[in-house]
Amino acid sequence: MAKCMGQDSTAPKAWSMQADNVHSPLFWAVSTGAFSTLAYACLWPSSCAAASVCADTHQAVPSNLNMHAVSGLSMVLLMELMSLVSTYQGVRETSALAPEIRSRCLPSLLLILMYMVHIGQHAVFT
Repeated sequence: MAKCMGQDSTAPKAWSMQADNVHSPLFWAVSTGAFSTLAYACLWPSSCAAASVCADTHQAVPSNLNMHAVSGLSMVLLMELMSLVSTYQGVRETSALAPEIRSRCLPSLLLILMYMVHIGQHAVFT
């Protein structure tokens, strides 16, 4: 801010080093892990079996619906995996010509991750 006003910056050298560390992926990974651990320790979620209301509700849900959801989502996951593989093979051949084409695999990868989360969620309730 002092530089914007036409003055020389008098900040110590250590402060400028810290500003560079903020942009480091390692800094973000460590800070995210620390914050997640702190949030989990403060909230300390309990399992469904520990709460009687949740356990009773879980027993009332028919498990065959979740089994059908898992099988349907598994088929969609396989289709998206095949789509990702074919897209990757096409991109691999043409990536030398246009480097920005590599981002074409990202939507399929995100869909695969989403399907895996939903399959895991429904598999827990079967």
